[in-house]
Amino acid sequence: MKKIIPVSLSLSVLSALLLAACGGGGGEGPTQSVAEANASGTVTMTIPLKSVDRTRTPAAADAGTTKKPTFIDGDSNGLLKVFFDGQEVFSFRTTGEPAVTGGPSGTATMDNGGTFNYSTTISLVNNQPVAKVVGTYKTTPGNHTIGAVQVNGPCTVAHCIADNEGYVLSQGQATVRLQPGDNGAATMYMRGVMQSVYICNDNCNGQTGPIQSDGLYHLYVVVADENGTAIPYQESSPGHPVPYDNGAYQIVEVPTNTPKLLEITDPEGDRITENTWFSSPGLFRKFGTEGYGIGVRLRCVGVGTTRLIARLGAQGGTPVVKVDKAMEARHYPTANMELGPVGANQQFGNQLTVNCEASGAVTVL
Repeated sequence: MKKIIPVSLSLSVLSALLLAACGGGGGEGPTQSVAEANASGTVTMTIPLKSVDRTRTPAAADAGTTKKPTFIDGDSNGLLKVFFDGQEVFSFRTTGEPAVTGGPSGTATMDNGGTFNYSTTISLVNNQPVAKVVGTYKTTPGNHTIGAVQVNGPCTVAHCIADNEGYVLSQGQATVRLQPGDNGAATMYMRGVMQSVYICNDNCNGQTGPIQSDGLYHLYVVVADENGTAIPYQESSPGHPVPYDNGAYQIVEVPTNTPKLLEITDPEGDRITENTWFSSPGLFRKFGTEGYGIGVRLRCVGVGTTRLIARLGAQGGTPVVKVDKAMEARHYPTANMELGPVGANQQFGNQLTVNCEASGAVTVL
């Protein structure tokens, strides 16, 4: 039987660096008057943009990816919204036009009397349009928050989830303590929001992969956002992975068979059970310069048909920090949700139906 995996998966791995200005010391909060708005700093963002002519295939390496340590979906037609103390100071559409060299600019007056100015330049990096946004601000000394949320744009295909536009793809927020005068820079990490998944054989080409020499069926699991872009592995510091924005996921057989039909292990042979959780992307696969996904091995221990899925946990509908206070629940995953087809194009992404034959062979449908 044929393995039902999309031939052309909507996969892309892109990341971006968001720097927010900060310094040490200072007061306990922005309680000064407008006349004392004398703390200044900068925000620099490098944002990968959707290319209008880029071909996306699951096995292709995107040479134009920008670097870690943060995740911004470079194939979204939506918006990146930036907030200062909960107030939106600007938004940037992430659909790129390769021929354009300039971008939006403007000034926002903040609620505490401060100002936020920004300008944009767009250039091509290995045929990938990339926007560099530089913002300068002046505000009161003390504690402030700088956050960003990326949301998807309107659906461009016939098959997508309802209310696709505005769905959260990634977000992050940092608290900065500003002193009077110029302040240095600190890093803020954008965390990818789990919503879809790819479960593939080694080639992820829509073909039925063979049983390997160890007698096991080899797969890899790649968790992606609502737009179908794989969330890459990143670290806030060496050995400290940046977690997903909405908790952890597990890989399970459903319905829960007693006894089970599948034995699921990782590449080292350790069992993956209902008590095994993954809270950050793995490094099993490589796409361009990024690592992502985990390896899975299957073995039939019974006879019958079952399904292999990835599922969110109890925190699956709760962001680490809700940056945009107006964010609606319908634009974010829900607790214990089964990760499945890509929300923005439900012809991609998948679950696996597995048929365990009497011979012990595994057939993936």
